[in-house]
Amino acid sequence: MKDLILKIQHIIGSITTSNNLTKRLDLLDLTSDFAEMARSFNGLIDLMGEIISQIKTTSVDVLKNSTEVSDVNRNLSIRIEQQAKNLAATAVVLS
Repeated sequence: MKDLILKIQHIIGSITTSNNLTKRLDLLDLTSDFAEMARSFNGLIDLMGEIISQIKTTSVDVLKNSTEVSDVNRNLSIRIEQQAKNLAATAVVLS
């Protein structure tokens, strides 16, 4: 049991220092109860990797979409300013 805890601590330390979620517990030399706990731990690490990947993808999408919205707003603002100038010029001519 202590050996398993040390292995888990080592892997968690490795993940923490290197941001590397590829480390896994070796199941070969564990009894069935400990092997099941190790499988659960490995599954948790897999899930964390998937969640981080989804967050990264979503962040890229949000950045892309916010940039597009900003560009549209800038273009709209330019057109509104131009329309205001044209309207002012028309008002001067009509008065």
